[in-house]
Amino acid sequence: MENSNPIKLNCPKCSAPIKYNVAGRVYRCPSCGSETPPAEEYKRIDGWRRLKREQLKSEYKTADKAVYKCSGCGARIVIPEGEAVGQCSFCGSNLARMSFTENDSFPELIVPFAISREQAADALKSWADSKGSAAEKKAVAENIDDLEGYYLPYQFVRGPIECTVFRDTSSRQYRCGGYIDEIAVNTSSQLVNEVLDAVEPFDWEQIREFSFGYISGHRVKMQDINDNALRARVSHEVESDYLPVVEKTMQTKGLGIYAQNSQLEELPVLLPVYVINRKGFMAAVNGQTGAVAVTLHKEINKGRFWWIEPLLTTLVIAVITQIWGKSLELTGMMSIVVALISFVAFGQDRMKHMQLLVSSSNKKQDKGAKMAVPVFREMIDGEEKNVEVRFYTPARVIKNLLGTLLFNLLPLIIVWLMASGNPAAETDYTYIGIWWVISIPFTFIYWIAYLRRDVYDNPVFREILPDGSLRPIKIKRNKGDKKSGTAVPHGQAKASRSAPLIELIDYIREYGLRGLGPIWIIILLPVIMFIMSIVLMMGA
Repeated sequence: MENSNPIKLNCPKCSAPIKYNVAGRVYRCPSCGSETPPAEEYKRIDGWRRLKREQLKSEYKTADKAVYKCSGCGARIVIPEGEAVGQCSFCGSNLARMSFTENDSFPELIVPFAISREQAADALKSWADSKGSAAEKKAVAENIDDLEGYYLPYQFVRGPIECTVFRDTSSRQYRCGGYIDEIAVNTSSQLVNEVLDAVEPFDWEQIREFSFGYISGHRVKMQDINDNALRARVSHEVESDYLPVVEKTMQTKGLGIYAQNSQLEELPVLLPVYVINRKGFMAAVNGQTGAVAVTLHKEINKGRFWWIEPLLTTLVIAVITQIWGKSLELTGMMSIVVALISFVAFGQDRMKHMQLLVSSSNKKQDKGAKMAVPVFREMIDGEEKNVEVRFYTPARVIKNLLGTLLFNLLPLIIVWLMASGNPAAETDYTYIGIWWVISIPFTFIYWIAYLRRDVYDNPVFREILPDGSLRPIKIKRNKGDKKSGTAVPHGQAKASRSAPLIELIDYIREYGLRGLGPIWIIILLPVIMFIMSIVLMMGA
């Protein structure tokens, strides 16, 4: 049997390993410096696949194989000759033998089994006894005899991608390029994708060219989803796997991503998995590493802990207020105001994202896919160029902190200025609390509901020059333009409507006070009069 690894990327000139350069959009050889366009690598893989399929055609005629189709779920299963057929492992229905055709062709790649059924059963029972819940332990004990080994159909996916990224509270969209490698996409419709994901990764160093000798004595499940479903599943898997990488780069959660994957290499492969699939219960064991995953088909809300951030904010303000004011009444009132603002702001547009609850022996359910750090791109002088995107820069944080401090201490500052820095002893500083009743809630609205969105609407860009150095640039958007140049397909993003006060702040920031006409005088005059009245009450 062939022992070569056909998915390795090697330089066509010197045969050294090559890596994809996201900024340059080419495969680059660190040994000889040559560059290989993605289209050329795609062509090489496509040529290898054509030759492999021609080779397998001659083997189909002599291989011992029996194909059975389930009358219930439609699964097509290859069973070794002489083995008892029994019932479908995926739904329990009867299996009917059918003729083998070239439409049932096998993938060109395979990762062989490395552990026996007995070892897989021991791994599953050991995990259930030590880490599983009582319900999981019971389900495993009742169904362990049904554990069966299968070569399951997957797609091995790698290649460059172009993404459009958007945030749930921001109106700007970002474009970035990236690279993914070693993603396995399940192409079986009867099995729960989240469970199979949880037993990854596989050791891709052990991947081999397919040969019928590898499947001798093993059952094989054939791919049973159509091309459209396959495209959709690959896109979803790519986006969900690459999203955490983008979130880490952008230093935030709540992102959405749409990936264009026209240059991806997709290679069909058989992967070794032991499975139990029963109503209300599914278990899987990686036939190579022994990793375990179990589900009782219960769902949880992915965003159910969104309330932690506003709760901590409220507690911090309550402690500070109590230390400063030493008044339970003042602390209670301030906490209520802060809680109302925080929970409304943080809870805005927090959709309930339900996900299947899967228990796994993999601590972080790391699928092992190799992801390149995304490189963002913006139009500069009519040309798309690579840029570094930053949001919470030191200068921006310091500026907003100083602005907030000055705003909340404004009456006190006026008192000191009017008294030439030496206020009278009878100055009553307690009246500053009247100003804080208004200024502190307004500050929270500004920070939580506006600034958190503004940093992503107006990031700090630096152009990445060819030599790797960075050049500060400023990218301006047209007034009133709340979108970037790249559109997200219908249904991917949903614009949210802000509160009237935030819309007013947006308008003032974009057009200035003059954009409001005479209205700005009506808005500012009561605020100025209120501040001056507090200054007078303080005895300046």
